[in-house]
Amino acid sequence: MAVMRNSIIFGGIDSADFGIYIGGEGVFNAPKRAVEMVTVPGRNGDIAIDQGHYENIEVTYSAFNYEEDLATFAQRLSDFRNALASQIGYQQLSDTFHPNEYRMALFVGGLEIDPIKYNTASMFEIKFDCKPQRWLANGATPITVTDGQTLNNPTPYNAEPLLAVEGHGTISFNGYEINLTDPYRGTTMLVAPIITSDPSVSYTNLDVAAVANSGDVFTINPITVQSRLFVWQSSFDDERYIDVTVSDSGDWPGVSSVLAVDQKSARISTVLDPISVNFTGSSGTTFTHKLTVTLKMRSNGSIITRTYVREMKLTYWIDSSTTLDVDINTYPTPSEGQLMDEINEIVYDSLSLSGITIDSTQWILGTPTYIDCELGDAYMLSGNSYVSLNDHIDLGSDLPKLAPGNSTFLLSENITGLTVTPRWWKL
Repeated sequence: MAVMRNSIIFGGIDSADFGIYIGGEGVFNAPKRAVEMVTVPGRNGDIAIDQGHYENIEVTYSAFNYEEDLATFAQRLSDFRNALASQIGYQQLSDTFHPNEYRMALFVGGLEIDPIKYNTASMFEIKFDCKPQRWLANGATPITVTDGQTLNNPTPYNAEPLLAVEGHGTISFNGYEINLTDPYRGTTMLVAPIITSDPSVSYTNLDVAAVANSGDVFTINPITVQSRLFVWQSSFDDERYIDVTVSDSGDWPGVSSVLAVDQKSARISTVLDPISVNFTGSSGTTFTHKLTVTLKMRSNGSIITRTYVREMKLTYWIDSSTTLDVDINTYPTPSEGQLMDEINEIVYDSLSLSGITIDSTQWILGTPTYIDCELGDAYMLSGNSYVSLNDHIDLGSDLPKLAPGNSTFLLSENITGLTVTPRWWKL
């Protein structure tokens, strides 16, 4: 008859994968109730002041292993020790003695190995500092709940669930009422004013999920671009001068003007109007602006006319509806190798972007909004980040709990979806 070998799983690490198994001593203990005992002089017996909670409990597993040779024995123990030590903070801890339960535990003790049998076997203890509860495995599964549906708490203890809510309004159960308010976001500035002399400006990975919703409109605020045109020609005499005119074209509207002109250069300023685009717009949408510069140069009584075109592009795209990338680039035409004799170079002086604003006509709350009834927190997930929504919830005077027995959920009409992770537990 085969003998079952028991093991632990801590933070996804199964001791059996390292050839390490456990005994049952010490795994059935119950935690201590936090009670303060106060002695009153002249009064028989102490006064017990219940602190309203249970204390952490130390759980110790007796463990053993056996290998065929010393090298394998040492390596597998080393791998197991490092795997445990790499788990930081509370992790789920379960064992095969309680396959339908788990604890939240910290690995706090080192492993004191006592090798036996030619250093190929050992017996040792594995110690964890655990929260007092034993959570039921089936309480970690989200349950979809509709208006009027009842959940049954099979334990004698109040559970503190995690709710995932879509929409806004009121959720009621067991005399608790949770209100989710959801005003319009309004207008939000996404980036501060920026001035740069870099001829290619890129704003990448701007997190718009925290401040924008699908269907919102974001606006690239007015952009000012200043350019400088240099000309020279060794055959010109000292009577030469430059007359500069500019004109605009393209689908990015703006106004250009000549700031200053002297014998060898001209400064040009272009103010591009705001561009509004939908947050759900297609990836890689590009707007262009073309600046046509006409030069008139006089030398030895002759007038020479030349035309120069500069093109500016704004490109934006959205990555998985969470980040916004904006590129602003300038493209001199013709290229440097094609410049005419009279045109030495056009250089890029500066670009000033006053910001990007988002005008939201959608609700703020994300899909879903998570409400942790243990911590009293509401948040949404943006990629791997948590965005607090505590300003949009009212939990009442006490944190909501699922009492032993039945709890019936009542949802207002604007609550379009609700899932409950009940977190049933016992001692």
